[in-house]
Amino acid sequence: MRWLWCCLALVASADGALAAPGCPFCPPSQPTLSEKVAESDMVVLVQWVESQSDPNDPDAGAKTAFQVVDPWRVAKNSQGRTWKKDDLLEWPFLRTGKKGELFLMFGRWQDGEPAWDLPVEISEISFQYVRQAPSPEKSGPDRLKYFLRFLEFSDPLLAGDAFSEFSKAPYEDVVALAELLPRAKLRQWLESAETPPLRRGFYGMLLGLCGDDNDAKFLESQVLSKPAADEVRLGHDGMMGGYLLLRGEPALQKLIAAKLGDPSLPTGEMYAFLNALRFMWQYGRDRIPAADLQGALRGFLDREDMAEVVLSDLSRAKDWSVLERLTTAYGKPPFETSSAKRRIVQFVLACAKDQSEMPEAETAKLAKAFLDRIQREEPGVLKAAQSPF
Repeated sequence: MRWLWCCLALVASADGALAAPGCPFCPPSQPTLSEKVAESDMVVLVQWVESQSDPNDPDAGAKTAFQVVDPWRVAKNSQGRTWKKDDLLEWPFLRTGKKGELFLMFGRWQDGEPAWDLPVEISEISFQYVRQAPSPEKSGPDRLKYFLRFLEFSDPLLAGDAFSEFSKAPYEDVVALAELLPRAKLRQWLESAETPPLRRGFYGMLLGLCGDDNDAKFLESQVLSKPAADEVRLGHDGMMGGYLLLRGEPALQKLIAAKLGDPSLPTGEMYAFLNALRFMWQYGRDRIPAADLQGALRGFLDREDMAEVVLSDLSRAKDWSVLERLTTAYGKPPFETSSAKRRIVQFVLACAKDQSEMPEAETAKLAKAFLDRIQREEPGVLKAAQSPF
């Protein structure tokens, strides 16, 4: 039994890696402007003067000259070197521009020499936004209040940066702003074709935090509609999440009927629904009973393209009711692949860990018997399942 307890210890060590901070419906984002400020030795507002390069080889000897307009944040190097207003700053790369165009330069001292990031084209208004933005060291919903007013701002740089700030913020901080969320604007952004598709899921979730019955009807009309066979509907996971927040268990039943009840739906649409269920499992069990969410997750086992994917979710939800079904299906379609086998073993390991204090329970006995068989017959699969990577 020593091998089994070692396996259980590995499962336990991986439990904390399941949840990731930040918006559950946002794509990964680049460092925000406030993060770049915090990480830089120098943050300098400059204006373009001229650029030079060899016409036959633009990469050879290329350089761009900027004039310092505002040496906002400048740390001296070990020799006391710094930057002052009207100094010329030379960047050893080509950056075309027009005289007087403004750029923000982020830099660090490396061996006494300045190392500059790519210049960020910026306006005076945008520079004031950066100057006034609260530091990342200041956390919590009060910090997010500053960025809230810049969502979908007319300057794309600011709008994108404010969205990135929210995409990295803990969900609890966003919920704390529910009463301040611009409900009417959120509806407008979701209805507009001009809204970047990658932001629609986030705005759908926000509408779920502050919307009314009309907003629930709007979200329902969007998420229950059937996509075209080749259509990719970015953001529908967040809109489903918002719909579930507003309508709770009745909304879940409608989504189950529309998504799990239609085998012709493309895989992308099913992933969106699964992502919405993951969101509700982590944050919405006060609105939808855990048993109902577990039942929805079990429904994915009936789709060959999703059966393997949902195993980690069923494990996280501790839905051991499918244990016998999975151990019986092990090695058979759609669980005949090496990755599917590994995921089933990981599911059973998690079950055995959870049931370890009740060794006489039928679930614990079934899990132990299955793992003993895999240890004898397919030790390589067991070893792969034990690996945290």
